[in-house]
Amino acid sequence: MRARQVGDGDPPALEEEAAAIGAAASAVGVRLEPEAARAMAVHARLVRAAPFNLTSIVEPSAMHVLHVADSLAPLAVWPEVVRTDGPALDLGAGAGYPGLPLALAGAARAVTLLEATRKKAEFLAEAARRCGAPARAVWVRAEQASGSVGPQARVWVRAVGPLPVVVELAFGLLAPGGVVVAWKGPGAEGGEAAAGEAACRALGGDYLGRRAYSLPGGAGERALYAYRRGEGPLPAGVPRNPAAIRRRPLGRAAGDGFVDG
Repeated sequence: MRARQVGDGDPPALEEEAAAIGAAASAVGVRLEPEAARAMAVHARLVRAAPFNLTSIVEPSAMHVLHVADSLAPLAVWPEVVRTDGPALDLGAGAGYPGLPLALAGAARAVTLLEATRKKAEFLAEAARRCGAPARAVWVRAEQASGSVGPQARVWVRAVGPLPVVVELAFGLLAPGGVVVAWKGPGAEGGEAAAGEAACRALGGDYLGRRAYSLPGGAGERALYAYRRGEGPLPAGVPRNPAAIRRRPLGRAAGDGFVDG
């Protein structure tokens, strides 16, 4: 199902929204070209007009901060782990955040928007076309996707699941030496972060660390977690499906499952 055609037919409102998005990006340290801000405004309007629910956050000013600025902030907070000259993939792309804003900001040569739900993948394909983004949408489950998308230099993951799930699924999509970057809230500190690092080590990878940042207007605290895949092959049977990973995260004792809050 395709999103309704909106945005281009209402230039004054669209330009106002583009300016607001540019201001929200600037507040997190990212300068957008006017064309990129306008394309992000088209994307936001498509999300709001979709004939099915893509996000509970649909008020424009909230979207600009909680979706667009949050997607872009890592370009200022930790650019060396987010940007790449190679291909990047947004795992569980949903409404297109962070993948479409990052694609429009030039964070990768080409971006794949990976989505397990067909109607969302169709929406993403149309949104990428309407925005002129260097991105394609692929409808497939993450644990089955490696043959469909090819090895990635970066995997970006926002609002998908706990860190052990993120790490194992993303490592199955990364090229050796590639990096996964996960957007998380403050609740990930402690047990979830430790479980993510344990899964990374069990897969022969390196935990690159954590970087915290604040969203503008007191909208909340966020953090990035980054992991690099090692040069060797992954163990047989990896990645598993998310339910299996939750029941028995790699690097933890049998029965010591992890469920995020």
